[in-house]
Amino acid sequence: MTIQEAENILKSWQEFVEFADKLSKISMSLPESLLPYPITALEEAANIIAKMHFDSGDKETGEIVQNGVFGYLVFFKSDKEAIDGLRSKLNMMEESSELKAAILKNLKEAKISWEEHRRLNSQLK
Repeated sequence: MTIQEAENILKSWQEFVEFADKLSKISMSLPESLLPYPITALEEAANIIAKMHFDSGDKETGEIVQNGVFGYLVFFKSDKEAIDGLRSKLNMMEESSELKAAILKNLKEAKISWEEHRRLNSQLK
């Protein structure tokens, strides 16, 4: 994989993370089929870009790239496992108004956080 291919994969990943973050507020495991690329491609791209930053002396950015990808990939499971987990969580929400309220609160906080993130990024450009 070239550096350009790795950059394109990570750009798609960054665009995907907001959706995955919000979905993770509902279910602790997410279906692998939702990923924009296979896990192996995402890991390879993260390693290539992180290495590029490490080699240039920018250890902090290299670690951010790796942690940003590898830290999120732990949430992704086989589609069956993730859907079974989601089904279980939705059943629990149906039975518990407190759980439902807490999850909805987390979703709202995630929405606000991502709006702020986008606003700050637009100011930096």
